[in-house]
Amino acid sequence: MTPSRISINILLFISVLYFPWWLTILIGILLLSLHNGVELLFWGLFADALFGVPLESFYGVQYLFTLLFFILIVLAVYVKQKMIFYN
Repeated sequence: MTPSRISINILLFISVLYFPWWLTILIGILLLSLHNGVELLFWGLFADALFGVPLESFYGVQYLFTLLFFILIVLAVYVKQKMIFYN
């Protein structure tokens, strides 16, 4: 793992515990933009294990962070495949 990937993962750990949910999502998007961050699913499960409750507005789905991060990973892989200038 590269130092930037390790530092972003440490920042994600801290953000899941102390920062608001929207900042955690932004840091997750940063990880996906720089790396193929499949460990983002782990952070989603971690956040849902700590704070996840079933909500009626989401049809009783408890794993909202995990579902959101999964959708973001799928979108990032799709967009990176379609980009010509991505390494």
